[in-house]
Amino acid sequence: MKLHMIGLISAFLLLTIMNGQEVSKHDQKRDKVIFDVHYTSLYEAPEGFKDEPYKSVGYSFNWFKSIPFNPSISLGIGIGYSIHKVHSNFVFSDQYETGYLETRLLQQFGEKNKWVTEYIELPIELRFHTPMKNKFHWYMGVRPGYSYNQFRKYKTKESKLKQYQNTNFSPFKIEPTLRFGYGKINLIASANLLPVFKNDALKDVRTFSIGLCYMSGFER
Repeated sequence: MKLHMIGLISAFLLLTIMNGQEVSKHDQKRDKVIFDVHYTSLYEAPEGFKDEPYKSVGYSFNWFKSIPFNPSISLGIGIGYSIHKVHSNFVFSDQYETGYLETRLLQQFGEKNKWVTEYIELPIELRFHTPMKNKFHWYMGVRPGYSYNQFRKYKTKESKLKQYQNTNFSPFKIEPTLRFGYGKINLIASANLLPVFKNDALKDVRTFSIGLCYMSGFER
């Protein structure tokens, strides 16, 4: 919880500093605040992997500075925070004595079995939109990030376990992203190019996210 609050406060301070810099009136109208709600899961997961989509919901908050090239094309550079949650039957844990990553699949879902990761991100987007008041948007970009906090929580009627900072987890991500839609509500999709785990047996496991985003700060 403390790490969660530190991440939010750090992101807020950085946004405040960046937003306080002197910019022209025209550029101020192009600043964007984007809030995403997304479903996250794994691809190239172990055989038998099943998730719970209605529980695997996270969110992200990004602030962008837009650099216009013309009325229809611009470059967005930003900073943000995201949290991803995966509820599934895939259980993994560190064996601290050996450094080995133990994995298994539940035969049935426990009362709680989730994996949570929090990231600080530095997204960049190339943006195309129609020159109208309510714009059609097509944004393509990449979202590098570093996970400063991650944990897994497993709970059944017989046992309970919460494990922080799994040493076999890779904290870095590079996600190509795509946003498109009309007006302030858009669709978003992203996929991590980097392995989720350092363990060779799980080297192909990646995360992906799809969801909706709300975009504010449009030109008027």
